[in-house]
Order: sequence, then structure tokens, then C-alpha cells
Amino acid sequence: MTSKVMQKFWNPKYADDPIAYIDECFPKDDYREGQKEVIEFAVNAFAGGAKLVILECPTGSGKSPIGMAIANLARDAYYLTITKILQDQLTKDFGDIVELKGRNAYPCTFYERMGDKLIDRKLMTKKSLSKAMSEKPNCGSGFCRKGQKGYKCSDCFTPTGPVEGTLEVLPAGSQYSACPYYEQVHQAINNHNVVMNFSSFLYQTQMTKRFDKPRGIMIIDECHNVESQLLDFVSISLNDVQLQKFGVNIPKFNNAYKYAEWYSDEDIPNVMNQIIGHARETNDLALEDEIKRLHQKFQMFIDHVEESGSNWIVEYKEVGGEYGQSAHRTVTLKPIFIQNYAQDLLFKYADRVLMMSATVLDVGLMCKSLGLKRDEIAAYRMKNRFPVENRPIYIRPAARMVGGVKKMNSEWGVKLVAAVNDIMEEHGDDRGIVHTHNFAIANLLIEKCNPHVKSRFFFQHDYYNNKKYMLEEHAKSKNGVIIAPAMHEGVDLHGDLSRFQIICKVPYANCFDDKQLAARVEVDRKFYTWITALKLVQSYGRSVRSVDDHAKTYIIDEAIYKFLRDANKMLPDWFKEAIIDEN
Repeated sequence: MTSKVMQKFWNPKYADDPIAYIDECFPKDDYREGQKEVIEFAVNAFAGGAKLVILECPTGSGKSPIGMAIANLARDAYYLTITKILQDQLTKDFGDIVELKGRNAYPCTFYERMGDKLIDRKLMTKKSLSKAMSEKPNCGSGFCRKGQKGYKCSDCFTPTGPVEGTLEVLPAGSQYSACPYYEQVHQAINNHNVVMNFSSFLYQTQMTKRFDKPRGIMIIDECHNVESQLLDFVSISLNDVQLQKFGVNIPKFNNAYKYAEWYSDEDIPNVMNQIIGHARETNDLALEDEIKRLHQKFQMFIDHVEESGSNWIVEYKEVGGEYGQSAHRTVTLKPIFIQNYAQDLLFKYADRVLMMSATVLDVGLMCKSLGLKRDEIAAYRMKNRFPVENRPIYIRPAARMVGGVKKMNSEWGVKLVAAVNDIMEEHGDDRGIVHTHNFAIANLLIEKCNPHVKSRFFFQHDYYNNKKYMLEEHAKSKNGVIIAPAMHEGVDLHGDLSRFQIICKVPYANCFDDKQLAARVEVDRKFYTWITALKLVQSYGRSVRSVDDHAKTYIIDEAIYKFLRDANKMLPDWFKEAIIDEN
């Protein structure tokens, strides 16, 4: 039997004994090794009083079915992912979950439904209507987003809807609105399980307040990215391109609190309201939305900075002002830490939280970064199911690749190119991936590798920066090799899509170009080791995706030896056991 408090958390159907209903709630026919045990661990941890459980589930362990089983056991659930690709995968694999994305993800049907009326109202001609429909607008660029005069929001609702609308009948399958975006919002609010990416969730909860009621559980996939996602949301960037039109320039301060004072003293909210009014008059709905959101975020910034003004980083930049052009200024404000914001922005929206990742690595450090108390968290590390002989990591040092572009060009670049040439010659008939960690190394290899080697490269920049298109073309090739500065996550190179991968450089983050990261690392050097380990282990996981899959990984940076010493306690045993030192 569960306590009365826990009975409110679980689905009433399963509240008396949730352990007994795990099989019923598991969304697959069969369990993979370890799945049922980890679900039982999480259920027992919640029943024992834990409000947050962290699971480290290596690639291939089946995180999604684990998360869905616990979501099904709960009263209702948020399922948060980092990317839209993961959202699509969840909705494809599990039919009882509703996805919610941004407006741009849904087609605008207004022209199709209201075309005749638009012509009758002389808002459009047949020719302009045909052109608009041929462009296949989405709900972020449809008729209502263009600020057209004569449009009424009620045109997308029935008289009995939330708006006293004029639409006689909703399209088949709709319950709330003829607008696909608002219909999806309605479905998400009312469904037991809803999956959103982080940016959509933060927008919906903080900017619209549509999802203000806590759910039973929040499932957070790829939880090692939570800090960066919250940092992106809390950070704010303001330029004075529009402000200058109202006689306001952004001053230069070194302290974030000074910008909070300036915002109030100069009555910037009133100026923003004037910009919004002007945008409405000129039907510039995009600008209106941008300024509204900026105003909301700046108000959040003021609330936050008054509590911790010294813990924010200021980045000020002035551009233009040459050849008679007017200059404009941009200020970007970022908190050094986000642990003060995680509860209000994220965790308060659920009674219980389940966080999952293939690369947690250090539970204590993750808890510290998110303002959580380690002794109140239950954590579990699953075993790696993949045979170690199928996923060897060969350390084949070519040079110690440090010192940036200058040292690369003068010292170790030639050795790097030679090492990549040699490995790709060994795998002449195989597809694979080269993790370069930065664009400088990628460009060096594309320029300097042997002609028959670089002819095999697939570089996203050569495919209109369209990763999906590039991956599709790579899959059609015989021995194509992806060359990627940042594909350590979100890429599934299963089977013979990749039989080898090269990690050119230990993926240390660049603190020279990131003041916030530099300040963060200065306070906590262990954090720097952790984010490097995350990227290294994530890179390793791109090419072996199942028990029967196999691929060789080569690390050619001599700096790996020092890093392995520094990160020894973080790195999981299943990673370290795969290392074969060829030096």
C-alpha cells in the first residue's frame, strides 16, 4: 500500500500497488536487460519519499520505454526532450503521448478554409491567394502572423469555443480550434502525457502560463543538458536598433545590476510599449512578438538580478558607426550559475521528477549545478549491454593538440592530417564519422587530407547546413565519412552507417570566447572536466547502437592521457574497459 500523498502522485488505477502494474504500463512487448529492474528502482524510490530520481542509462538500454512506463504509472506527465527529433521518435514509438512544438511546426490552414471570404473582403486576390497557398505557410508565418487588417481571431473558433467565434463547424478531428497550433495546444493541455522540447516547455510555462498546473511527474530526457537549456532561457540579449528610434541608446556598464537600474530609471518598459504600438500600426507582428517576449524576459532578469547581481556576466558590443553609418549596441546578460532558477523554471511543474541520460557521470556535480540536495536524490547507473569487444577505443596519439589554431598551423596540424589519412585508409570500404570538435580542425582536414580521402567527406556546410539532408546522402554512399565539429549528440549511426569513428581532439570547451563559461570554470574546475567528459562519452556513443552492432573508435590526441587521469572517477567502467592503448 502507498501513502495518501503518493496515491495523489500515481494514476488512481495503479495507486494501491504501482509495482504490480509495471508490466501493464510498460509500452513494449518485451523488456531489455535491466529495464524492469531500473523501473522498480525508480518506483520504490518515489514511494520511499524521493522527489527526484536520476537514471544513467547507456546507449541501447532503452531510456524511452523506461520513461514512458513511469509516465503511464503517474497521474499525468510532462516528457521533456532536447530536440524535436526525439519528440518525433517518442510520438512515433508510443501512440498515447501528445507532442507540442512551436508554431512553425504546424501548417496554417487559414487560406484554405477562408480563401473565398478573403477575396470577398478584398483582402486578397485570387492570384495572391494562390501564391500564398503555394508557399505552404506554417502557423508561425500564416495569415494571422502577418498582421493583416480585417482578420479576426474568431475566424478560427466556433461560437461556443473559448472565443466567441464565427466558424460554423470545426474541421474533422478538432475539438477546440480550426488552427492546427491552438488545437495541438488544447490536446496537450488535456492529454495524460505530453512531450515537449525544452524551449517549447519554457515558453509555454513562462510566457503564456498555459501549463501552470503541476503534473504528477516530469520525465527529463538527456538531462545532462538541463543547465545549458536553462542558461539559454534565462540569458537575455538586448540591442538598441529599435530603441534608437525613440532616442534611447544602450549604455556600457560592467555590472548587470546597473542595467536593471537603467531599465527602470529610463522607463524602458514604456519605450518598449511604444515600439509594440508602432509594430501594430505597421502590421509587423514578428517585431511585436519579439519585443513582448524581450520585455517579459527583461522583467524576469530584473527579478533575478536583484537577488544575485554579482553573479551575472555582462557582454557589451558596439557595431557600425563607420562610413557614416549609425552605430548600435548590444548587451548580453548571463547568470554564472542557474541553480537559483531551476526550481521555479522547471521542477515546480511536477510532484516528482525523473531525469535520464546516457551520460550523467557525476550525480553530485549535476545536483550541485541544479541546486538540488544530493542526499534527497535517488540515483541508479545501468550496465552497458554491448559486448566490450564490439566497441573498442584505440588510443593512437598523433600529437598533443593544444594551443589553438596558431599551434595547429605551426606544430601539430600536419601530424593530425597524417593520422586521419592513415585511419581512413585502413577503413577504405567503411562509412564512419570524424569528430573534429571545432571548425578549424574540420576545415584543415577538408583542405589538407589526401584527395581520395577528403573526397569521402560529408560536411554539413556543403548541404545547405541541412543536417538531415546530409545524413540522408551519407546513408546512400558506399564509404562516406561524416566530418563534424558538433555531432556528439542527436545522431544515430547504427549498423554500417559507421564502422569507425575518429575523435581528433579531447573536446575541451573554449573558455576564451565565453565569459560566462570562464567565470563558471574559475569557481568550479571540476565542472570543466565534467562537460568535457560528457562530450567525449557522447561522441563515443554515436556508432554502436545495439547489442549486435560494432565499430572502432580512435582517439588521436595525446592530451587524452591527462584527461583520463583527471576524469577517472567520473568515467563509467564500461567506457574505461573498452580502452586499448596502442602507444
